[in-house]
Amino acid sequence: MDVALTDVDLDGDLDIATVATDVQTADVLLGDGAGHFATLVSSPLPALSEAFVIGDTDADGLPDIASVHTTLTPEVAGCFDVLRGNGLGVFLAAGSWPADYWARGLVIADLDDDGFAELVSSTWNPAGSAMLLVNDGAGGFLPPQFHSACALADDVAVADMDADGRPDVLGVGNDFETGDLFLLPNLGPEEPRISLGFGKPGQPGIPVLVGDGTLQAGATLSLTLNGALAVHHVVLIVGAAPLFAPLKGGMLVPMPHLVLGGLVTDATGGLALHATWPAGLPAGRQVWFQEWVADPSSSGGYAASNGVTAVIP
Repeated sequence: MDVALTDVDLDGDLDIATVATDVQTADVLLGDGAGHFATLVSSPLPALSEAFVIGDTDADGLPDIASVHTTLTPEVAGCFDVLRGNGLGVFLAAGSWPADYWARGLVIADLDDDGFAELVSSTWNPAGSAMLLVNDGAGGFLPPQFHSACALADDVAVADMDADGRPDVLGVGNDFETGDLFLLPNLGPEEPRISLGFGKPGQPGIPVLVGDGTLQAGATLSLTLNGALAVHHVVLIVGAAPLFAPLKGGMLVPMPHLVLGGLVTDATGGLALHATWPAGLPAGRQVWFQEWVADPSSSGGYAASNGVTAVIP
């Protein structure tokens, strides 16, 4: 049984939250601030939940529960389960995301400073790794990333170890002979614009979208498309969160917060767009771009460029 003290119902008083692994429930005792606790409130957990943490995974201000579901067999993948808190001590199942079957420790932390918390887990396997699930900003998580750690990584924590303002990942191994520690420094974004892939081919191939410039207020942002059909309609999609949803046989990368049509490729199958980035948008927010091109040879009648993402400095 794991125990945490936190303010589950946001009334300013500490509550007790536990996970009873024998009966697979998340249990909450709401505190009254005077040393007394209300009747136990239980919420079901998936079977074989190994570890749990409490934190706000969807930026709604209410504590949620994330747990690791282990299988202990390589033939069956594990998963991370998230239960959303309703502010009254009840947690409701919200979704599951893939995990290594060796997943052990777990922590919730905003590693990329975009206002949405990531999941970080240690994996208790001989090779040793830490697993990162980046929050997609839309209530879910992107596919896991694996980072080299130490053998039999058993627990994990997050703290700014080098005073650069970015949280780093550290942990401990459970090798009884060496007792290793590991530290994974947070290097921040590698570049201002990151190409994500997920393009869908048309007759000439997969259209390539390249971004240039920063998302600094007043700066010029350029989006250049190449490799599409000449003189065909283009739709630009911009989102403040990713979607990664199937669409017309491809993958729609951005959440479609802004959809701009009426664009046409030139005689070479290219399209260059330039705009001044507006002021007043919050720093640290990640923005996602993708262009879809009319192409009768492609399933669904459209080809799609790769997705591009950038962070507002």
